Amino acid sequence: MNNRFPNLTTYKSDKTISEEFRMKWVSPYYLNLGKDDNDWIEQVKSVKRDFTEDVILKCIGGVDWRSRQTGAYFAAINNLIELTDIIGVHLLKSEVCFAGKQYAITLAMFNTEESIKYLSDYLDYYLQHPELEFDQIQVFEALKYLDEKNQTNYLLNHKDDWNRFGNRNIEKFENILLINHSKDSKEYNEAMEKITNVWSYSRPSEFVRKRIQTITKIKEKN
Repeated sequence: MNNRFPNLTTYKSDKTISEEFRMKWVSPYYLNLGKDDNDWIEQVKSVKRDFTEDVILKCIGGVDWRSRQTGAYFAAINNLIELTDIIGVHLLKSEVCFAGKQYAITLAMFNTEESIKYLSDYLDYYLQHPELEFDQIQVFEALKYLDEKNQTNYLLNHKDDWNRFGNRNIEKFENILLINHSKDSKEYNEAMEKITNVWSYSRPSEFVRKRIQTITKIKEKN
């Protein structure tokens, strides 16, 4: 158990996830949440109504990233905005790997004052902790996407912290790169251009935008 945000309590399901439950509600989906092809959209469309709030809560309240991110995904599809606090606290506590990016996408889908605050609070905290390189990029993109959609400017509050965090990562990457490549080599310059673009404040919100477009297509299909 980590001690981040000690005043917040993570939601835990009071029901143990059985192997039967996992095979029905988690295993067919958790590795495919980034898909956007028609077969995937049709597959999810055919089961989205079966993912009741109880099923989603059991997934989100599980102890591993597979069930948690699957629950968050279907919470977005079924527009369960009432789960904002549960998903937002999961994001802030970051107790399991891999799930954070789906929390960020779901909160961006909800697009409420509360969901925006969770994204902003995440950046407030985790951009101050370079030793905790978790889902800063995806949360940054989620907040940027919402700024673009809502014509707001919340991300500006995090610009200086983002640039400092990014510069640390660029410097760390460069030091590793210089072990095998000189500064005048093609490999060095190409790699440095890529990593600089990753941590640019002007980077696009393309990852989050594409995920939201797919979820929106699924939501719109009857």
